[in-house]
Amino acid sequence: MQSVYILANDGNEAAFWAEKYKEITGNSYGIDIEKWRLGLRTFPILLGFPFLEGIEYGRFMRLAAKDAKVVKEF
Repeated sequence: MQSVYILANDGNEAAFWAEKYKEITGNSYGIDIEKWRLGLRTFPILLGFPFLEGIEYGRFMRLAAKDAKVVKEF
């Protein structure tokens, strides 16, 4: 399964990428986006996003490559 890992520096950035993931895949896979935005977490945090379909992976990766700190991709 292909995955993208992004380093988020704060809750708003984490929520932004969770929202983009949901837009592209149509599923949040149980992620509560508001908890990501408002939750008390230690930042920076490494977020992992798995993809079942290559087209979704490609769309997300193109967006992340322009706007994010992509740490790993598999």
